Amino acid sequence: MANIMNSDPSQHQNANCHQPPQFQPPPLIMQAPQLIRPGQPDQFPPPIQSVQPNSAQARNRGRELDWILKVVGVALAILFGVWAPISYKVTIDFNIENGVFQNQFNDNLKAIGTQAGSARLFQSSAADELETIRSKIDAIGSEGVRIL
Repeated sequence: MANIMNSDPSQHQNANCHQPPQFQPPPLIMQAPQLIRPGQPDQFPPPIQSVQPNSAQARNRGRELDWILKVVGVALAILFGVWAPISYKVTIDFNIENGVFQNQFNDNLKAIGTQAGSARLFQSSAADELETIRSKIDAIGSEGVRIL
């Protein structure tokens, strides 16, 4: 015991005196859940660490995206500029052809109507003739038939 009392107190710690545990903050980088693979329970995939782009990389990507959108916009404007007049001309031409077809169709309907009118007149005169023939037959039948 003499050794303990004569020695420097900073070199020895008392067995009854404990230091409080130090607080350990959680890691800032989120790790992917580790999966246990069948047949290899001791091996885990490495944690995924995200890499934050620096401001120069972000600006370059922004410029690239801006130029891509501008080029696509110009291409679509050119495409629409070529397509719109062609579509308009095709529509006008089709409407003209459709108008010609409609006029021909109306002319044919008028001709059919005229033929139907003449057929009605012919049918009316045929019906009058049949009525005349029937009245003559009735007159003959009422006089009686002589058998020799």
